[in-house]
Amino acid sequence: MSKTVVCVHCGEVIESRDDLVIAGKFLHPLHEECFHQVKGALQYKMAYPVNKQGFWMTLMGVNFILAGIPLAFPGTWQDIRWFFLIWNIPMLLFRGMAYLAYERHLP
Repeated sequence: MSKTVVCVHCGEVIESRDDLVIAGKFLHPLHEECFHQVKGALQYKMAYPVNKQGFWMTLMGVNFILAGIPLAFPGTWQDIRWFFLIWNIPMLLFRGMAYLAYERHLP
């Protein structure tokens, strides 16, 4: 795994996973410091890092809410199961793509 991961903002090599932030609609690799500098740009305004703890917290939070709906409204599981798929498949697909494209190449 000798691929070099380069920050799209500053152009410097990213050395470790701790400094890597993958964000934006095209899964751009950034240094954590560079991400905070460009976070206000239109492309990154609605994005949050795919490879950080907030991603997993959001994923679990929405899943707990979706799992609670059938408990509050019995008989709605047939409708809610599609929201589980619509929410989880793209999120986990983006996470997998970020890992395969960038994270596995870093120590």
